[in-house]
Amino acid sequence: MAAGSLFEKYNGFLPQFLTVLAATLNAVSDGMNYAWSSPMLPRLEKEDSPIKITESDESYLENILLIAGLVGLPLTTYLVDKIGRKQSTLAATCTSVIGWILIGIANNIIYLYVARFMMGVAADIAFISSPMFIAEISHKSYRGFLSGTIYIMSFTGTVIMYIIGPYVAFYVPSIVAGMFLIPQICILPFMPDSPYYLIIKGKEELARESLCRLRGTYDVDTEMTEILYAIDKEKQQKKGSVKDLFTVPSIRKAVIIMAVLNAGQHLGGYTAITMNLHDILSSAESTYLDDEVAAVMYALLMLFASVVAILMVDKFGRKTILLISAILTGLTLVTIGIYFYLKVDHDVSSISWIPVVAVMLFAVTFKLGMGIVPIVLTAELFPPSVKAYGMASADAMYIIFGSLSISIYYYLKDDLGGMYLPFYFFAAACFVTALFVVLFVPETKGKTLDEVQMILRK
Repeated sequence: MAAGSLFEKYNGFLPQFLTVLAATLNAVSDGMNYAWSSPMLPRLEKEDSPIKITESDESYLENILLIAGLVGLPLTTYLVDKIGRKQSTLAATCTSVIGWILIGIANNIIYLYVARFMMGVAADIAFISSPMFIAEISHKSYRGFLSGTIYIMSFTGTVIMYIIGPYVAFYVPSIVAGMFLIPQICILPFMPDSPYYLIIKGKEELARESLCRLRGTYDVDTEMTEILYAIDKEKQQKKGSVKDLFTVPSIRKAVIIMAVLNAGQHLGGYTAITMNLHDILSSAESTYLDDEVAAVMYALLMLFASVVAILMVDKFGRKTILLISAILTGLTLVTIGIYFYLKVDHDVSSISWIPVVAVMLFAVTFKLGMGIVPIVLTAELFPPSVKAYGMASADAMYIIFGSLSISIYYYLKDDLGGMYLPFYFFAAACFVTALFVVLFVPETKGKTLDEVQMILRK
Protein backbone atom coordinates (compact mmCIF):
# COMPACT_ATOMS: atom_id res chain seq x y z
CA MET A 1 0.00 0.00 0.00
CA ALA A 2 1.36 3.42 -0.97
CA ALA A 3 2.33 5.93 1.67
CA GLY A 4 -0.42 8.30 0.54
CA SER A 5 -3.02 5.58 0.92
CA LEU A 6 -1.83 4.84 4.41
CA PHE A 7 -2.09 8.53 5.34
CA GLU A 8 -5.62 8.66 3.93
CA LYS A 9 -6.68 5.46 5.71
CA TYR A 10 -5.48 6.72 9.06
CA ASN A 11 -6.69 10.30 8.57
CA GLY A 12 -3.14 11.53 8.11
CA PHE A 13 -2.05 10.30 11.52
CA LEU A 14 1.67 10.47 10.73
CA PRO A 15 1.76 14.10 9.52
CA GLN A 16 -0.40 15.11 12.48
CA PHE A 17 1.86 13.22 14.88
CA LEU A 18 5.03 14.77 13.47
CA THR A 19 3.50 18.23 13.69
CA VAL A 20 2.52 17.61 17.31
CA LEU A 21 6.03 16.40 18.15
CA ALA A 22 7.48 19.57 16.66
CA ALA A 23 4.99 21.66 18.64
CA THR A 24 5.75 19.98 21.97
CA LEU A 25 9.55 19.81 22.08
CA ASN A 26 9.49 22.78 24.43
CA ALA A 27 7.42 20.69 26.85
CA VAL A 28 10.58 18.64 27.55
CA SER A 29 12.24 21.85 28.74
CA ASP A 30 9.16 22.74 30.79
CA GLY A 31 9.24 19.30 32.42
CA MET A 32 12.90 19.75 33.30
CA ASN A 33 12.17 23.18 34.74
CA TYR A 34 9.18 21.87 36.73
CA ALA A 35 11.28 19.13 38.31
CA TRP A 36 14.41 21.29 38.65
CA SER A 37 13.85 22.14 42.31
CA SER A 38 13.66 18.51 43.49
CA PRO A 39 17.29 17.52 42.78
CA MET A 40 18.76 21.03 42.64
CA LEU A 41 17.56 22.62 45.89
CA PRO A 42 19.24 19.93 48.05
CA ARG A 43 22.46 20.63 46.12
CA LEU A 44 22.13 24.38 46.70
CA GLU A 45 21.77 23.76 50.45
CA LYS A 46 25.22 22.16 50.69
CA GLU A 47 28.35 23.99 51.81
CA ASP A 48 30.00 23.69 48.40
CA SER A 49 26.93 25.10 46.62
CA PRO A 50 27.73 27.40 43.68
CA ILE A 51 24.94 29.71 44.89
CA LYS A 52 24.01 30.28 48.52
CA ILE A 53 20.29 30.05 49.34
CA THR A 54 18.17 30.36 52.49
CA GLU A 55 15.21 28.22 53.60
CA SER A 56 12.76 30.87 52.40
CA ASP A 57 14.43 30.82 48.97
CA GLU A 58 13.35 27.19 48.53
CA SER A 59 9.60 27.82 48.55
CA TYR A 60 10.04 31.09 46.64
CA LEU A 61 11.98 29.37 43.86
CA GLU A 62 9.19 26.80 43.55
CA ASN A 63 6.32 29.29 43.72
CA ILE A 64 7.78 31.92 41.41
CA LEU A 65 7.58 29.48 38.50
CA LEU A 66 3.82 29.22 39.02
CA ILE A 67 3.15 32.84 39.97
CA ALA A 68 4.94 34.03 36.82
CA GLY A 69 2.41 32.12 34.77
CA LEU A 70 -0.41 34.00 36.44
CA VAL A 71 1.28 37.33 35.72
CA GLY A 72 1.76 36.32 32.09
CA LEU A 73 -1.88 35.36 31.43
CA PRO A 74 -2.93 38.68 29.79
CA LEU A 75 0.03 38.40 27.42
CA THR A 76 -0.86 34.80 26.65
CA THR A 77 -4.51 35.48 25.77
CA TYR A 78 -3.38 38.33 23.52
CA LEU A 79 -0.73 36.32 21.69
CA VAL A 80 -2.73 33.18 20.86
CA ASP A 81 -5.37 35.22 19.02
CA LYS A 82 -3.09 37.94 17.64
CA ILE A 83 -0.14 35.98 16.24
CA GLY A 84 -1.58 32.47 16.43
CA ARG A 85 -1.12 29.29 18.39
CA LYS A 86 2.01 28.10 16.57
CA GLN A 87 3.81 31.45 16.71
CA SER A 88 2.93 31.82 20.41
CA THR A 89 4.56 28.45 21.08
CA LEU A 90 7.69 29.65 19.30
CA ALA A 91 7.71 32.84 21.40
CA ALA A 92 7.54 30.70 24.54
CA THR A 93 10.43 28.56 23.30
CA CYS A 94 12.67 31.58 22.71
CA THR A 95 11.88 32.86 26.22
CA SER A 96 12.79 29.47 27.71
CA VAL A 97 16.14 29.52 25.91
CA ILE A 98 17.01 32.82 27.61
CA GLY A 99 15.88 31.45 30.97
CA TRP A 100 18.07 28.37 30.73
CA ILE A 101 21.04 30.50 29.70
CA LEU A 102 20.57 32.57 32.88
CA ILE A 103 20.50 29.41 35.01
CA GLY A 104 23.58 28.09 33.26
CA ILE A 105 25.65 31.21 33.99
CA ALA A 106 24.10 31.96 37.41
CA ASN A 107 26.43 32.91 40.24
CA ASN A 108 23.81 34.70 42.31
CA ILE A 109 20.29 33.85 43.51
CA ILE A 110 18.88 36.78 41.50
CA TYR A 111 19.76 34.98 38.26
CA LEU A 112 17.67 32.00 39.39
CA TYR A 113 14.69 34.15 40.33
CA VAL A 114 14.73 35.97 36.98
CA ALA A 115 15.21 32.73 35.04
CA ARG A 116 12.44 30.89 36.90
CA PHE A 117 10.09 33.85 36.37
CA MET A 118 10.81 34.02 32.63
CA MET A 119 10.34 30.28 32.21
CA GLY A 120 7.14 30.43 34.24
CA VAL A 121 5.74 32.95 31.75
CA ALA A 122 7.00 30.82 28.85
CA ALA A 123 5.43 27.67 30.28
CA ASP A 124 2.13 29.50 30.70
CA ILE A 125 2.10 30.61 27.06
CA ALA A 126 2.96 27.10 25.88
CA PHE A 127 0.45 25.47 28.24
CA ILE A 128 -2.31 27.40 26.46
CA SER A 129 -1.03 27.71 22.89
CA SER A 130 0.20 24.14 22.38
CA PRO A 131 -3.02 22.34 23.46
CA MET A 132 -5.08 24.79 21.38
CA PHE A 133 -2.86 24.14 18.37
CA ILE A 134 -2.98 20.36 18.83
CA ALA A 135 -6.77 20.24 19.29
CA GLU A 136 -7.29 22.30 16.14
CA ILE A 137 -4.99 20.30 13.87
CA SER A 138 -6.05 16.84 15.10
CA HIS A 139 -8.68 14.58 13.56
CA LYS A 140 -11.33 13.71 16.13
CA SER A 141 -10.31 10.04 16.04
CA TYR A 142 -6.86 10.85 17.44
CA ARG A 143 -7.41 14.10 19.28
CA GLY A 144 -7.21 12.53 22.75
CA PHE A 145 -3.98 10.71 21.94
CA LEU A 146 -2.34 13.69 20.29
CA SER A 147 -3.47 16.11 23.00
CA GLY A 148 -1.90 13.87 25.63
CA THR A 149 1.45 13.88 23.82
CA ILE A 150 2.41 17.15 25.48
CA TYR A 151 2.37 15.38 28.85
CA ILE A 152 4.62 12.63 27.49
CA MET A 153 7.12 15.24 26.40
CA SER A 154 6.83 17.09 29.69
CA PHE A 155 7.52 14.02 31.75
CA THR A 156 10.37 13.05 29.49
CA GLY A 157 11.88 16.31 30.73
CA THR A 158 11.15 15.35 34.34
CA VAL A 159 12.86 11.98 33.85
CA ILE A 160 15.90 13.70 32.36
CA MET A 161 16.07 16.16 35.26
CA TYR A 162 15.83 13.45 37.91
CA ILE A 163 18.52 11.40 36.15
CA ILE A 164 21.10 14.13 35.58
CA GLY A 165 20.21 16.69 38.28
CA PRO A 166 21.99 15.12 41.27
CA TYR A 167 25.18 14.29 39.38
CA VAL A 168 26.13 16.77 36.66
CA ALA A 169 27.59 20.27 36.79
CA PHE A 170 25.06 22.98 37.57
CA TYR A 171 25.04 24.34 34.00
CA VAL A 172 24.54 20.99 32.22
CA PRO A 173 20.70 20.92 32.44
CA SER A 174 20.68 24.21 30.50
CA ILE A 175 22.62 22.57 27.67
CA VAL A 176 20.35 19.53 27.65
CA ALA A 177 17.21 21.71 27.54
CA GLY A 178 18.70 23.65 24.63
CA MET A 179 19.04 20.38 22.69
CA PHE A 180 15.23 20.29 22.52
CA LEU A 181 14.45 24.00 22.27
CA ILE A 182 16.80 24.94 19.42
CA PRO A 183 15.52 22.19 17.06
CA GLN A 184 11.96 23.33 17.72
CA ILE A 185 12.83 26.89 16.75
CA CYS A 186 14.27 25.53 13.49
CA ILE A 187 11.51 23.00 12.64
CA LEU A 188 8.15 24.30 13.86
CA PRO A 189 7.90 27.32 11.49
CA PHE A 190 7.76 24.88 8.55
CA MET A 191 4.96 22.71 9.98
CA PRO A 192 1.27 23.20 9.02
CA ASP A 193 -0.65 25.85 10.93
CA SER A 194 -4.07 25.46 12.56
CA PRO A 195 -6.85 25.39 9.90
CA TYR A 196 -9.24 26.88 12.49
CA TYR A 197 -6.96 29.84 13.17
CA LEU A 198 -6.28 30.45 9.46
CA ILE A 199 -9.99 30.48 8.63
CA ILE A 200 -10.72 32.84 11.53
CA LYS A 201 -8.07 35.16 10.02
CA GLY A 202 -9.76 34.95 6.60
CA LYS A 203 -7.11 32.72 5.00
CA GLU A 204 -9.37 29.94 3.74
CA GLU A 205 -7.07 28.70 0.95
CA LEU A 206 -4.12 28.47 3.32
CA ALA A 207 -6.38 26.63 5.75
CA ARG A 208 -7.27 24.08 3.07
CA GLU A 209 -3.59 23.60 2.18
CA SER A 210 -2.77 23.11 5.84
CA LEU A 211 -5.58 20.58 6.30
CA CYS A 212 -4.41 18.64 3.21
CA ARG A 213 -0.90 18.42 4.64
CA LEU A 214 -2.20 17.33 8.03
CA ARG A 215 -4.52 14.65 6.62
CA GLY A 216 -2.15 13.38 3.95
CA THR A 217 -4.86 13.68 1.30
CA TYR A 218 -6.56 16.28 -0.91
CA ASP A 219 -9.97 14.85 -0.05
CA VAL A 220 -10.72 17.21 2.85
CA ASP A 221 -13.96 18.77 1.59
CA THR A 222 -16.16 17.17 4.24
CA GLU A 223 -13.94 18.15 7.15
CA MET A 224 -13.36 21.62 5.69
CA THR A 225 -17.13 22.09 5.50
CA GLU A 226 -17.47 21.00 9.15
CA ILE A 227 -14.82 23.48 10.27
CA LEU A 228 -16.34 26.31 8.23
CA TYR A 229 -19.77 25.51 9.64
CA ALA A 230 -18.50 25.46 13.23
CA ILE A 231 -16.66 28.77 12.83
CA ASP A 232 -19.55 30.41 10.96
CA LYS A 233 -21.87 29.29 13.72
CA GLU A 234 -19.62 30.94 16.26
CA LYS A 235 -19.38 34.14 14.19
CA GLN A 236 -23.17 34.44 14.07
CA GLN A 237 -23.11 34.65 17.81
CA LYS A 238 -21.72 37.70 19.53
CA LYS A 239 -17.93 37.92 19.79
CA GLY A 240 -16.72 36.10 22.85
CA SER A 241 -15.54 38.00 25.91
CA VAL A 242 -14.30 37.27 29.39
CA LYS A 243 -17.83 37.98 30.62
CA ASP A 244 -19.08 34.92 28.70
CA LEU A 245 -17.10 32.66 31.03
CA PHE A 246 -19.55 33.56 33.77
CA THR A 247 -22.80 34.45 31.95
CA VAL A 248 -23.16 31.76 29.25
CA PRO A 249 -24.36 28.55 30.98
CA SER A 250 -22.48 26.07 28.76
CA ILE A 251 -19.21 28.02 29.01
CA ARG A 252 -19.67 28.53 32.75
CA LYS A 253 -20.11 24.77 33.06
CA ALA A 254 -16.80 24.25 31.24
CA VAL A 255 -15.08 26.74 33.57
CA ILE A 256 -16.38 24.95 36.66
CA ILE A 257 -15.32 21.54 35.33
CA MET A 258 -11.81 22.77 34.59
CA ALA A 259 -11.58 24.54 37.96
CA VAL A 260 -12.36 21.37 39.87
CA LEU A 261 -10.14 19.13 37.73
CA ASN A 262 -7.19 21.52 38.01
CA ALA A 263 -7.76 21.73 41.75
CA GLY A 264 -7.89 17.94 41.89
CA GLN A 265 -4.57 17.65 40.04
CA HIS A 266 -2.64 19.89 42.42
CA LEU A 267 -4.49 19.44 45.69
CA GLY A 268 -4.20 15.74 44.89
CA GLY A 269 -0.46 16.11 45.44
CA TYR A 270 1.10 16.25 41.98
CA THR A 271 3.01 19.54 42.23
CA ALA A 272 4.06 19.23 45.87
CA ILE A 273 5.28 15.66 45.41
CA THR A 274 7.07 16.26 42.10
CA MET A 275 8.85 19.39 43.34
CA ASN A 276 9.79 17.86 46.70
CA LEU A 277 10.20 14.18 45.84
CA HIS A 278 13.78 13.89 47.07
CA ASP A 279 12.81 15.46 50.41
CA ILE A 280 9.80 13.13 50.79
CA LEU A 281 11.84 10.02 50.02
CA SER A 282 14.56 11.14 52.41
CA SER A 283 11.98 11.65 55.19
CA ALA A 284 10.65 8.13 54.61
CA GLU A 285 14.13 6.77 55.48
CA SER A 286 13.66 3.68 53.38
CA THR A 287 16.46 1.13 53.65
CA TYR A 288 15.48 -0.58 50.42
CA LEU A 289 16.29 1.98 47.71
CA ASP A 290 18.47 5.09 47.33
CA ASP A 291 16.50 8.32 47.07
CA GLU A 292 18.04 9.28 43.72
CA VAL A 293 17.24 5.87 42.20
CA ALA A 294 13.70 5.97 43.57
CA ALA A 295 13.19 9.45 42.08
CA VAL A 296 14.27 8.26 38.63
CA MET A 297 11.95 5.23 38.91
CA TYR A 298 9.10 7.58 39.90
CA ALA A 299 9.63 9.72 36.82
CA LEU A 300 10.01 6.73 34.50
CA LEU A 301 6.79 5.21 35.82
CA MET A 302 4.96 8.50 35.27
CA LEU A 303 6.31 8.59 31.75
CA PHE A 304 5.21 4.99 31.12
CA ALA A 305 1.76 5.67 32.60
CA SER A 306 1.42 8.79 30.42
CA VAL A 307 2.07 6.72 27.29
CA VAL A 308 -0.50 4.14 28.38
CA ALA A 309 -3.00 6.88 29.22
CA ILE A 310 -2.89 8.59 25.83
CA LEU A 311 -3.36 5.19 24.19
CA MET A 312 -6.38 4.55 26.41
CA VAL A 313 -8.05 7.96 26.38
CA ASP A 314 -9.63 7.57 22.92
CA LYS A 315 -10.55 3.93 23.51
CA PHE A 316 -12.07 3.90 27.00
CA GLY A 317 -13.07 7.54 27.24
CA ARG A 318 -12.02 10.49 29.36
CA LYS A 319 -14.54 10.06 32.18
CA THR A 320 -13.88 6.40 32.94
CA ILE A 321 -10.11 6.60 33.25
CA LEU A 322 -10.37 9.89 35.16
CA LEU A 323 -12.65 8.30 37.76
CA ILE A 324 -10.52 5.19 38.20
CA SER A 325 -7.37 7.30 38.44
CA ALA A 326 -8.79 9.62 41.13
CA ILE A 327 -9.90 6.73 43.36
CA LEU A 328 -6.67 4.72 43.05
CA THR A 329 -4.50 7.82 43.52
CA GLY A 330 -6.39 8.68 46.71
CA LEU A 331 -5.72 5.19 48.07
CA THR A 332 -1.97 5.45 47.42
CA LEU A 333 -1.85 8.82 49.21
CA VAL A 334 -3.73 7.42 52.23
CA THR A 335 -1.14 4.64 52.39
CA ILE A 336 1.76 7.11 52.42
CA GLY A 337 -0.02 9.20 55.08
CA ILE A 338 -0.55 6.18 57.35
CA TYR A 339 3.14 5.23 57.04
CA PHE A 340 4.34 8.69 58.09
CA TYR A 341 1.78 8.74 60.91
CA LEU A 342 3.07 5.42 62.28
CA LYS A 343 6.65 6.62 61.85
CA VAL A 344 6.11 9.37 64.45
CA ASP A 345 5.98 6.95 67.42
CA HIS A 346 7.01 3.57 66.02
CA ASP A 347 9.99 1.86 64.42
CA VAL A 348 8.90 1.34 60.84
CA SER A 349 12.22 0.34 59.34
CA SER A 350 10.93 -3.16 58.58
CA ILE A 351 8.14 -1.73 56.42
CA SER A 352 10.06 1.22 54.97
CA TRP A 353 9.46 -0.26 51.54
CA ILE A 354 5.80 0.82 51.77
CA PRO A 355 6.25 4.57 51.05
CA VAL A 356 8.57 3.83 48.14
CA VAL A 357 6.10 1.41 46.58
CA ALA A 358 3.18 3.77 47.29
CA VAL A 359 4.99 6.70 45.66
CA MET A 360 5.61 4.53 42.59
CA LEU A 361 1.94 3.53 42.51
CA PHE A 362 1.00 7.21 42.84
CA ALA A 363 3.14 7.95 39.76
CA VAL A 364 1.20 5.35 37.76
CA THR A 365 -2.35 5.92 39.01
CA PHE A 366 -2.12 9.70 38.83
CA LYS A 367 -0.75 9.81 35.31
CA LEU A 368 -3.22 7.24 34.01
CA GLY A 369 -6.04 9.75 34.32
CA MET A 370 -5.74 12.80 36.57
CA GLY A 371 -2.45 13.75 34.96
CA ILE A 372 -3.63 13.46 31.35
CA VAL A 373 -7.37 13.97 31.01
CA PRO A 374 -7.64 17.58 32.29
CA ILE A 375 -5.31 18.95 29.61
CA VAL A 376 -7.24 17.00 26.95
CA LEU A 377 -10.54 18.43 28.20
CA THR A 378 -9.12 21.95 28.42
CA ALA A 379 -8.71 22.02 24.66
CA GLU A 380 -12.11 20.40 24.04
CA LEU A 381 -14.61 22.12 26.35
CA PHE A 382 -14.35 25.77 25.25
CA PRO A 383 -15.87 27.05 21.95
CA PRO A 384 -13.57 28.88 19.49
CA SER A 385 -15.13 32.29 20.33
CA VAL A 386 -13.80 32.17 23.91
CA LYS A 387 -11.18 29.43 23.68
CA ALA A 388 -8.29 31.75 24.49
CA TYR A 389 -10.14 33.20 27.50
CA GLY A 390 -11.36 29.79 28.60
CA MET A 391 -7.96 28.13 28.40
CA ALA A 392 -6.40 31.14 30.10
CA SER A 393 -8.88 30.80 32.96
CA ALA A 394 -8.08 27.09 33.21
CA ASP A 395 -4.38 27.92 33.20
CA ALA A 396 -4.90 30.53 35.92
CA MET A 397 -6.63 27.93 38.06
CA TYR A 398 -3.83 25.47 37.34
CA ILE A 399 -1.29 28.01 38.55
CA ILE A 400 -3.27 29.12 41.60
CA PHE A 401 -3.96 25.60 42.81
CA GLY A 402 -0.39 24.53 42.04
CA SER A 403 1.01 27.35 44.17
CA LEU A 404 -1.61 26.72 46.86
CA SER A 405 -0.68 23.03 47.03
CA ILE A 406 2.96 23.90 47.70
CA SER A 407 1.97 26.29 50.50
CA ILE A 408 -0.39 23.67 51.98
CA TYR A 409 2.36 21.05 51.82
CA TYR A 410 4.87 23.20 53.71
CA TYR A 411 2.26 24.46 56.19
CA LEU A 412 0.91 21.02 57.12
CA LYS A 413 4.38 19.45 57.19
CA ASP A 414 6.32 22.16 59.01
CA ASP A 415 3.88 24.34 60.93
CA LEU A 416 1.45 21.63 62.03
CA GLY A 417 4.30 19.21 62.51
CA GLY A 418 3.62 16.09 60.54
CA MET A 419 4.66 14.73 57.14
CA TYR A 420 1.53 12.57 57.20
CA LEU A 421 -0.88 15.54 57.19
CA PRO A 422 -0.27 16.71 53.61
CA PHE A 423 -0.88 13.19 52.31
CA TYR A 424 -4.19 12.85 54.14
CA PHE A 425 -5.22 16.20 52.64
CA PHE A 426 -4.12 15.19 49.14
CA ALA A 427 -6.02 11.89 49.42
CA ALA A 428 -9.23 13.68 50.44
CA ALA A 429 -8.90 15.97 47.41
CA CYS A 430 -8.65 12.94 45.11
CA PHE A 431 -11.81 11.35 46.51
CA VAL A 432 -13.75 14.63 46.15
CA THR A 433 -12.52 14.86 42.55
CA ALA A 434 -13.78 11.32 41.87
CA LEU A 435 -17.25 12.23 43.14
CA PHE A 436 -17.30 15.35 40.96
CA VAL A 437 -16.32 13.34 37.88
CA VAL A 438 -19.25 10.97 38.41
CA LEU A 439 -21.75 13.80 38.78
CA PHE A 440 -20.61 16.52 36.37
CA VAL A 441 -17.87 15.64 33.86
CA PRO A 442 -19.20 14.83 30.33
CA GLU A 443 -17.72 12.18 28.05
CA THR A 444 -16.11 13.83 25.00
CA LYS A 445 -14.60 10.72 23.43
CA GLY A 446 -15.14 10.62 19.65
CA LYS A 447 -17.02 13.94 19.59
CA THR A 448 -16.23 16.87 17.30
CA LEU A 449 -15.52 20.17 19.04
CA ASP A 450 -18.97 21.35 17.95
CA GLU A 451 -20.65 18.23 19.40
CA VAL A 452 -18.89 18.83 22.71
CA GLN A 453 -20.51 22.26 22.87
CA MET A 454 -23.94 20.71 22.24
CA ILE A 455 -23.39 18.35 25.20
CA LEU A 456 -22.51 21.27 27.48
CA ARG A 457 -25.63 23.19 26.42
CA LYS A 458 -27.94 20.43 27.66
